[in-house]
This record gives sequence, C-alpha cells and structure tokens, in this order.
Amino acid sequence: EKDIGQYNTKREIVWASGACFVVRREAFEKVGGFDEYFFSYAEEVDLCLRLRQKGYKIYSVPESLVYHYGAYTSNKNLAKKIYFIHRNHLYLILKHYSIWPYFPLIIFRFLLDGTSIFYYARQLRFDFVLSVFRAYWEIFHDLPKLARFGVLSMTGRSLLTNSNVYKGSIVLDYFLLGRKSFDRKVRAYKRYVDITFFQGLT
Repeated sequence: EKDIGQYNTKREIVWASGACFVVRREAFEKVGGFDEYFFSYAEEVDLCLRLRQKGYKIYSVPESLVYHYGAYTSNKNLAKKIYFIHRNHLYLILKHYSIWPYFPLIIFRFLLDGTSIFYYARQLRFDFVLSVFRAYWEIFHDLPKLARFGVLSMTGRSLLTNSNVYKGSIVLDYFLLGRKSFDRKVRAYKRYVDITFFQGLT
C-alpha cells in the first residue's frame, strides 16, 4: 500500500510492531515482560494486549522514524520461521479468547492454516508443510500445561470486547471484498472508526 500520508495522524492503536516500539520500563515489568512461550513472532502483540488490560494505552507516533532490517535472522531458516508464525499466532488466539463461545473462531483459524498447507504444497515447500504440522503438534501437546498455567480458558475471555479491535476479517476483506488497503477498510467502517478514535482521545 502506497503511503500518501494516510497514517500521519497520531492515534491510539491496539498493538505496535516490536520492530518500532518504545515501552516504559515500569509498565513492561508490571505486566511481567514478554511471554517466553512465544520466543519469536507475536510476542509484542501479546505484550501490548496485556498492557491495555492494565489500563495503558498504545499510540502510533507518525513523527517518529524507524529503520528496520527486516527478517535478517529468520530468513536464514524459512521453515523455522513458518513454524513460529503458525504456532505463535494460534497460541495468541488461545491465550486471549476463551474456548467457548469462540470455538468457531478457532476453527476458522484451523481452516486458514489448512489453506496455507495447501499453498505450501503447491509451491513444493514440503518443509513448510511439516513446519505447520509441527506447530500444531506442539500446541496440542502443551494444552494441559497451558490450562494449568491459566493461559487456556474455557469461558469468559474475549479480545473482541476491546472497542479498538477490528471486528471484521482482514482475510475476507482482502481476498473476497477487494479491500486491499487500510484506507478502504476505514471507509467501509468509517462510523465505527470515528467512534473508537474519539473514545481514544477522551
């Protein structure tokens, strides 16, 4: 998406990329820092969500300038990268949504990962296919431990109760509805965005 100044307004966001955020030390320590289970990928999303649960706010600051050499380490082992991406995002869903009534959301995630497996197989990247299966095996193997540690909840937990969380599906927006830019999503949900932005300012 071409940057034509559409992101030049400071506003509250749900999470910031780990490649370009600054966090207060006392806030970081108050929420327990990073969840070591993630190791790589989605750990900053989880951190920001826990910060918000403690009453902190995350803002984008368009005046800042960040240079990031993307994927310098992970691209040296793409199969391992695929493994962590699939494992950690599934873990993120299980950690921040309860099994009920959000089981359909979890199933939808399974279907998306199944589509990824099909795509990797068509590309003859069977090492990627094995990485996805390995990710699921580890999550399911660790489910009893996650339940004991309180990470896995059966009821009563939902990220969707957060007013700033986008309620649609970016996958469906992009592939089925042709909304291939953030700006088009904003126009489609303008009233919703205006309300949540106003709430963030107040």
